[in-house]
Amino acid sequence: MQALVLRGDMELGVIDDYIPIDIWMEDEGVEKPETTRKLPEKMEVLPIPKVGPVPPTIGDPGGAVAIERVEPTGPTKPVIDGFGDKGSYPKFRVQHEWPRRALDQGISGWVIVGFTITATGAVTDAQVIDSSHRMFERKALKAVGSYKYEPTVVNGSAIPTSRQTIRLVWQISDS
Repeated sequence: MQALVLRGDMELGVIDDYIPIDIWMEDEGVEKPETTRKLPEKMEVLPIPKVGPVPPTIGDPGGAVAIERVEPTGPTKPVIDGFGDKGSYPKFRVQHEWPRRALDQGISGWVIVGFTITATGAVTDAQVIDSSHRMFERKALKAVGSYKYEPTVVNGSAIPTSRQTIRLVWQISDS
């Protein structure tokens, strides 16, 4: 093509033989499927019979009605002994710091941290599960390690809670 342009036989961007093509198909001879919709037949709805206890009749020899007592199945002692079970919730959190390099370069990011809440409410075993960039991970672990929680209480006793996760976000605003 470049050789034709250089020789002068062809000019780029110019169309000499432009003939518009009109593609149109008439509907003659084309069979269209006919769709007819039938409404469902009306069904007869029967009234709900009233069922209830049959009162004994006076003078009926079988008038005494035996009532069967059904014993509940399951534990005899309730699971909650009145102490009010509750899950852990944050008591103290610090604002996570910006990594200096991310702030200088204008990089936003996030980190998901997994951790365990002890029976005293401290955070242990904090580790990074996922992150958008490694430069945020150290600051995320530092922040989560300083959090304090109200521990989970079951049957009146505080217990450690594992497999907790939190997502920390560093976002540069456009304002």
